[in-house]
Amino acid sequence: MSENNETKFDPVTGQNVAQTPQPENPYVTGQNVAQAPQPENPYVTGQNVAQAPQPENPYVAGKNTTQTPPPQNPYDPLAAPQPSNKKNMKILLGVIFGVIAVIVIAIICCAASGVFTSKNKKVLKAAKNTFVPNELMKDLNPGTTLIAGGNYTLAVELAGETDGKDIGIKASYQQNAEQKMHSVNGKVEYSGVSVDFHEYMDEDGLLISVPKLYPDVFGYYFNEEKDGYAADILGNKFFDAFDDLCLTSMNDMAASAKMSADYLQVLKENYDALEFVNAPKATFQIEGKDVSCKGYTTTLTEENVDACLDELSEVYDTYNKNTIDDVKTMCKELGLDDEDLKDFDCNAFDSLKDKIDGMPDLDVTFYIYKNRLAAVVVTGTDETGDMELDVEFRGGTTPTQNTFITYGLNGDSGTLKILGKTEDSVEKTKIVEVYDGEKTTLASINYDYANKELEIETDDGDIMATIDNSDKGLVIDMEDLYSASTLKLTLKRGSNIKKPEGDVFDIGTASEDDFYDLVYDIQDLTRGLF
Repeated sequence: MSENNETKFDPVTGQNVAQTPQPENPYVTGQNVAQAPQPENPYVTGQNVAQAPQPENPYVAGKNTTQTPPPQNPYDPLAAPQPSNKKNMKILLGVIFGVIAVIVIAIICCAASGVFTSKNKKVLKAAKNTFVPNELMKDLNPGTTLIAGGNYTLAVELAGETDGKDIGIKASYQQNAEQKMHSVNGKVEYSGVSVDFHEYMDEDGLLISVPKLYPDVFGYYFNEEKDGYAADILGNKFFDAFDDLCLTSMNDMAASAKMSADYLQVLKENYDALEFVNAPKATFQIEGKDVSCKGYTTTLTEENVDACLDELSEVYDTYNKNTIDDVKTMCKELGLDDEDLKDFDCNAFDSLKDKIDGMPDLDVTFYIYKNRLAAVVVTGTDETGDMELDVEFRGGTTPTQNTFITYGLNGDSGTLKILGKTEDSVEKTKIVEVYDGEKTTLASINYDYANKELEIETDDGDIMATIDNSDKGLVIDMEDLYSASTLKLTLKRGSNIKKPEGDVFDIGTASEDDFYDLVYDIQDLTRGLF
């Protein structure tokens, strides 16, 4: 224990006791707040809109696009756009991700569809038949199913080096959503020092054990009165909000599935409201052959995008407003004011509305061949020029094994190619960017599904992995992780959650003297440790 002549400081605020306690970091809440899923692009809408004709578009006119001469000055997607094109490029890049989002939504909606008679449902059926999983996705699928079930164990083993010193982590996260409890326990090793840790939370409270730092278990109980020194310093409003925040996170384990379903319902209803019209046939290439495809066109406008985002924002607020209010209350108790916290009331959907301000009408045409998508073409025009995005699904072992994405703005363009083939039991994929006549390989992915061996090569490094999957679990064992580390992930069904054992230091009721003793004991125990 320290002598009386040593400088004392407040164990809660970390300040010299002679000073007025001021929190150094007002954002520390003590709880990881889960985030609601956010869409990647603002162009996913789903409102009923009028069809805008595009007579200059060769796809709508039914011309063979393979005869269109290439642009002379392609746009470099990695270079900074000229100031006059910033607005257009923002919209164009949004469209690229938007088409992907539209198609994903189509697949999900299609799964619940019945008879495919309307044009909307024909497009959905084609999307479902197009986006089928390859062997790698099939082998990774059990992991998604286990996590969605809410009762699982995820173990992580990491070994590597940083700043010339060895580092190792072994940790296990266990969750049981039905019983509303979870735990994280494991060990961290760094430069010869090993520290064990164990965290546990249920509807009663939070327990944390770090024996290397202190022999007792730190305990905090949500439903008990906080009448100790911490409450004197931080205030009861702070702890009331923290209690509600933690309890909400426990309830979110079960609510997350319902929230996702509500998001999906909004998107499905907006998609169902779209009006599709017939487009002239166009020719595309599938598995090396030119084929004639029927087209169906719908139009997305800024107005119906805004309406869809408003509905998504309402869903977000329904599940997250209480959490946001709790965080704001805690921050106010730590000294922040309304001006500091004004951005808390603006969620990601509201921000997206600002980003699409001035978005032109976008015509989206789905070309179908034998009940699968051959291409998706997006066109639009504003005051500075034309923009276009073409996504062609050229087939292979799966319809998407070879996919070409061509994007253009006012005559400038580039292409991203996904080139795939299957040899024996090996799926081979290359991702190539074509710009100004030069090809750049961004990544190579080889998956031997017979031996469950995965190899990924990029400019940043290589990853070697083996995958062992079953209905009961999934193991991903990675080697040569960017030539620095090894990583093993083990996911299995079920959990065996236990509480830390030992005497409990109750944070909510501990006195000022208890906190001072705690701090001095930790100083003595860790002296020379780090």
